[in-house]
Amino acid sequence: MIWIKKIIGIDYFKQSLIIYHLIFPFICWYYTINNPKESDSERYIRFATDLDWRSLFDFGDRFIALLIYPFVKIGFGYLTLTLLFSVISLIGFLTYYNLYKQKGFLNPVNSNFLAVFWLFLPSLHFWSSFLGKDTIVFVMLALVLKAIENKHYNSPLLFLFVVLAFFIRPYSVLIVLLALVISILSFAKINFKKKIAIALFMFVVLITTTLVLVRFYLNIDSAYTIKAILSQFYNNLQSYQEATGATEYSVLSTSYLEKLSIIAFRPLYFDANSFFQILASVQNTVIIATIVYYGYLFFAKKRRLNNISYKFALIAGLLFLIIIGSYIYNLGQASRMRVMILPFILYALSNLSSNNKKTIH
Repeated sequence: MIWIKKIIGIDYFKQSLIIYHLIFPFICWYYTINNPKESDSERYIRFATDLDWRSLFDFGDRFIALLIYPFVKIGFGYLTLTLLFSVISLIGFLTYYNLYKQKGFLNPVNSNFLAVFWLFLPSLHFWSSFLGKDTIVFVMLALVLKAIENKHYNSPLLFLFVVLAFFIRPYSVLIVLLALVISILSFAKINFKKKIAIALFMFVVLITTTLVLVRFYLNIDSAYTIKAILSQFYNNLQSYQEATGATEYSVLSTSYLEKLSIIAFRPLYFDANSFFQILASVQNTVIIATIVYYGYLFFAKKRRLNNISYKFALIAGLLFLIIIGSYIYNLGQASRMRVMILPFILYALSNLSSNNKKTIH
């Protein structure tokens, strides 16, 4: 009977995940057509429709428009493009599913629901199903985690999504590299000389890439001073707020700790202003309770992360939280950005819920 449970159980979980995820592009479509403001997705389609394809070779929004340009020209509409990006984001969820299956978390005889429940969190499926940047970065992060776990780095699919993510959100690739280097230097069993070489290489890559991004991404023509960089950074954010009407929080007046709370676990019931935000409050309460429980396992039960991939995921998730927290300005953006943070942090902490994992390897 065990083999029957194994076939039905694992297939049922995977099929449920696929069917559940493919409901969300229709929810995204309904949400967008009933929103009077132009969404990011609609703006990308407008760029692809109105602009010459050569003008779309750029970072960020225009690069997304470049990706969908041929599809728009052959007649793909908003719903069709949303379905396409939802299928792409499904790659990320199935990658996490396979990692959990590989680790034995989905064993039908001894399954671990606490570890894998986040694969069904509605907000992750909702925001990753839109035509947008979050979909590409979400898949890239899942593929990077798979490569680290399996020590297999020459996947063409991984290379493709890393390149796409770099043009869409350059800092996401830099954070991944930084987290990987920190993980290697802190936990990997390599000699001191190799650690120094890796650290120096990463330092050169970060400095060079940062200078390029400051020039082309922030459009800074003046001297590369900290004051000029920060001034242009916040001017860009203020301009984006004014252009989109997303002024729920002031970038300059909101404290950093409040921004961290916004991106980590809000909205909660006291600041929910719509039906969707009330639903998000329920989900965020569950997430808070889960993280508190993991804290109990870590501090009271002395459980530890026992694999470099878990440590990398936790470091990367925290780095994303720290950096994104510096510019978050509304609950909607916080919910979208959580697609880059929550999967990594919850995947890492899920290791604490497995049995007999009390030593660091």
